[in-house]
Amino acid sequence: MAATVIFNGYDLTQNFIVGGCVRELAVRNIEQLDVPGMDGALLSTANYAPITISMAITYAGDAASRSDAFRELARELDTYAPAALSISDDGGKYYLAVPCGGEILRFVDAEQVTVSFTCLDPVMYGEPDSVEIAAGEATEFEVGGTYRVFPEISVESASADQGTGFYSISIDGGTFDIPVAHAGSAIDGDCATRTLSVDGEAALPTLASDWPELEPGSHTATVAGTGACTLSWVERWL
Repeated sequence: MAATVIFNGYDLTQNFIVGGCVRELAVRNIEQLDVPGMDGALLSTANYAPITISMAITYAGDAASRSDAFRELARELDTYAPAALSISDDGGKYYLAVPCGGEILRFVDAEQVTVSFTCLDPVMYGEPDSVEIAAGEATEFEVGGTYRVFPEISVESASADQGTGFYSISIDGGTFDIPVAHAGSAIDGDCATRTLSVDGEAALPTLASDWPELEPGSHTATVAGTGACTLSWVERWL
């Protein structure tokens, strides 16, 4: 059965039959640090390399409209920003991908070409989820998927803990301390990009803070300060 492929809201299968879809396996890159006078090496960094997804697309309409169909496809793929790429046999999950290779306009007279996408983040994304952490209460929650997520943080009407002067979020023992200038502050943070704002102004957590990364499974969170904190994320699947 031919796959249905949608990129950035555009259905490739409205004019083409998509087949031969190949997804590379994620490969872990490990960098080591040599230390003079020490046997062996220390682990420096470990992360997954980007993957490529390629597929053969075959024009399925009448010959008179073939060039127009390929030009329309070329316009839709002319982007350098990552966008959602969903393939019907992935169970509703999607990749964040950028088109690469496959210069479509060179093949306007062909019946079949290969289109490729690069996924800088080699995981699939699933369902969005969130949890609200009430001030002063331990809150338990679950993170789905098979790979860690980087939550977004949102707090309305935040006030600092009177004992520390910071609004503090603790997750599984790791603490994230946010300076709050006045009662009723709005806090917004993105743990993926490590950016934080308080009342719309750029802010920084303390140097001792741990930017939350949530592994799949159970977690416990508490808040020191007033104002309920909302953590939101999207499942990730390796």
